[in-house]
Amino acid sequence: MSFLKSLRKPGRFCRLEKAEGGFFLVRADGTAKDAFNALAREAIDRSGSDYVALPVSDGKSGYERVFIMPMD
Repeated sequence: MSFLKSLRKPGRFCRLEKAEGGFFLVRADGTAKDAFNALAREAIDRSGSDYVALPVSDGKSGYERVFIMPMD
């Protein structure tokens, strides 16, 4: 399974919110901030020909959400 496909499924650390042109990864309630930040960084690092990842900072040292825009 491609990494993009794995991002399209809700997981332990995030929930999904549909948006025009893609979707948001949003930290799930009760999830440790460090765990979500690690997932967000991995999504950002792996972006490229399959999708673009646009992070939204929490205003401190982490991420509030990440917009994923598939390139298909």
